[in-house]
Amino acid sequence: MLHSFRKTLESGHFAVTAELTPPREAELESLGIAAGVLKPAVTAINLTDGAGARVRLSSLGAAIHLRQLGIEPILQMTCRDRNRIAMQSDLLTAAACSPKPMRAHNLFSRNIASICHCSSVTSGGSSIAV
Repeated sequence: MLHSFRKTLESGHFAVTAELTPPREAELESLGIAAGVLKPAVTAINLTDGAGARVRLSSLGAAIHLRQLGIEPILQMTCRDRNRIAMQSDLLTAAACSPKPMRAHNLFSRNIASICHCSSVTSGGSSIAV
């Protein structure tokens, strides 16, 4: 059930998540199989972004695929190797591909911090659930 992660946390219940690394190939079958095995035991699945600093399917693409399978993803985004425009583009894509209700609180109401090798992207406390 989608949005069960947020509802579980808001209700004060214990949530269980698992982490999956997107595949290094341009295929989704292995991701779907692994997520399907985990689905009965978890509230949501966290998708790593750029794990091991190696080329992989994007966490955004993986999250969209899991949503299509009816599995709730937690989209992880890292700043490494991305500039501000790339981060904002990924967030816009996530919002556009998410079925309603979309939780995007003040997504661009405040400037995203300048990105350098030692800083992270913040949006003034804003959050997005894909």
